[in-house]
Amino acid sequence: MLLKAYSHLGDGTFLVRESATFVGDYCLSFWRRDRPNHCRIKLKHENGLTKYYLLENLLFDSLYSLIMHYRQNVLRSAEFSITLKEPVPQPKKHENKEWYHPNLTREFAEKVLKQRQQDGTFLVRPSDTDSNTYVISFWAHKKIKHCRITVDGRLYLAPGTQFESLVSLVNYYAKSPLYKTVKLTYPITREMLKCMSSSMIGLGDFLEDPLGDGTSSYMDPSSVEEKITVKALFDYKAQRDDELSFCKHAIITNVKKKENEMWWTGDYGGKKQHPHALADT
Repeated sequence: MLLKAYSHLGDGTFLVRESATFVGDYCLSFWRRDRPNHCRIKLKHENGLTKYYLLENLLFDSLYSLIMHYRQNVLRSAEFSITLKEPVPQPKKHENKEWYHPNLTREFAEKVLKQRQQDGTFLVRPSDTDSNTYVISFWAHKKIKHCRITVDGRLYLAPGTQFESLVSLVNYYAKSPLYKTVKLTYPITREMLKCMSSSMIGLGDFLEDPLGDGTSSYMDPSSVEEKITVKALFDYKAQRDDELSFCKHAIITNVKKKENEMWWTGDYGGKKQHPHALADT
């Protein structure tokens, strides 16, 4: 258990998590007398607002307010009394999400988004200038927008809202507008970024290795033979092992038509002369 791993911090060490028993509610877990204790944080909706509480006669506007209160005041029950001390460091669940790109700069993020000019297309990255800030970069109304997400303790703060995790924040704005009528609808995934990287001229000027896994590619200037190069008109996922998979706007080089067949062959993503669907030259 995560709380037990930090028990050396002593009584009052705590964390807040979503309740596994009461869906929609939260649970306050804290260390006391060599064992974990758990209290249900309940929610109440009044006049369109959500209130959080442990005791029904003491309501709070946010989880953050509730926690701060019990870090400054004693939490009492029939069984114990305790003041919350240090929070357990929060796991960064967003690091495993496909829409999160830890190595993207703002400049490269904008170059990526210009490849997919559709409202709601987005990615999440660390801020270029502030180590304690994340940024949602997204396409909205023919422009690229950037929304700063600041981290305050265990909370992720967007303008006028706060969340327990970056994942919860993104999930919320997938259902509710982030900017005017635009929601976070179409994530730029790591696989899509890999496809785009091969078609984006001057990649090295922005980021040597955008995925952080050594997959950045470079043009081979050694060949002087005239070859046909095409740009994909659509996404295509290979149906056979010897076919190419690619995303829209991918650049396929060394294209040749297979004799007496409808298929063409080309080089893409490290594969040489594999069949692919027709694309635009």
